[in-house]
Amino acid sequence: MLQPARPAFLFAALACLLPGAAAAAEATSASPHALALQLVLQSQAAQIEAMDRELPREHDTLTRAWSVERAIAPGFIDTRGLLQVTYHVDGVALARWQVDLAAARVTEAPVSMVSLSPTAVSPDTRRP
Repeated sequence: MLQPARPAFLFAALACLLPGAAAAAEATSASPHALALQLVLQSQAAQIEAMDRELPREHDTLTRAWSVERAIAPGFIDTRGLLQVTYHVDGVALARWQVDLAAARVTEAPVSMVSLSPTAVSPDTRRP
């Protein structure tokens, strides 16, 4: 049984026929969140390496995580290409960057002292 053609497949097929459309086809299929993370990893490699060098990398069991989110919801402002990328170690946000995909620009953003892990908070600061 034949399956109906998917729009992404059709767009990619047309991209082969139209000059310069291959880049547009690739751009529409890529996740903006993945692109933002990739841009941060490429442009901020030295800063990330410096932060990681301060931690005991050889034998530690600390969880390292990246989160990518839109800083504000869409509305009057077009936020499709505006994202925030945060680097967490053991539930603590160590660094945050604002990413403008249209301009391929990454700028450092302030990190709020929010802990995602109860082990990263000292016992005397927890609420009863």
